Amino acid sequence: MVAPETAVVSTVAGLGALALTRTVSVGSLAAAGSAPFGGALESVRSHSAVPFVFTTLAATLVIVRHAPNIRRLLRGEEPQLPSRFWSRS
Repeated sequence: MVAPETAVVSTVAGLGALALTRTVSVGSLAAAGSAPFGGALESVRSHSAVPFVFTTLAATLVIVRHAPNIRRLLRGEEPQLPSRFWSRS
């Protein structure tokens, strides 16, 4: 089960990064990278290190698996979503 704190923190970070950059991999990396913060909140609440440790390991795995995307981002070659997804018309 995903802790509500982790879900909220990751969702807000991921969707915020996606909205700002229109790049799905940036949204995914932001969501994964912020998950340990939600895990830390849950760890404090539950007095257990397990949520923080798990979310940190999961985030590390996601970031490592995104290595090709990170290289494309650094080169400016990562595709972005078309602007039609963001227009109001």
